[in-house]
Amino acid sequence: MPGVTEWEVESPSELARGVDGAKALLRMVNDHIRALAAGWSTTERRAFICECGSHACIDAIELTVADYDLMRANADYFVVAAHRVTEAAGELVARHRGFAVMAPPEEQGNQLPPTAKRDVGGSK
Repeated sequence: MPGVTEWEVESPSELARGVDGAKALLRMVNDHIRALAAGWSTTERRAFICECGSHACIDAIELTVADYDLMRANADYFVVAAHRVTEAAGELVARHRGFAVMAPPEEQGNQLPPTAKRDVGGSK
């Protein structure tokens, strides 16, 4: 494809840093969307961006500001489009219509308490 370059990855750890960097960037974008939402209804669904970390993903997801705040209360959690849930992406915390809440994979040192796996908010 003209004008498109391939990403060269030296090692799996370099790939992980790239994915983590993409997730961090997408989280910053969503945090800015949330900041703009200060005067919005917390129960109306709004567009946020999938934080799966895939360089090919441009998915928008809809969730309420209240759900976003609840999910973001745990700094390790990230929100992804429902069809982007994979074991490689992390540990599934909650699934909803159109989106899921994920935690980093356990092998990266994350140990979720048994009570952490629950629904987020009421928008199903």
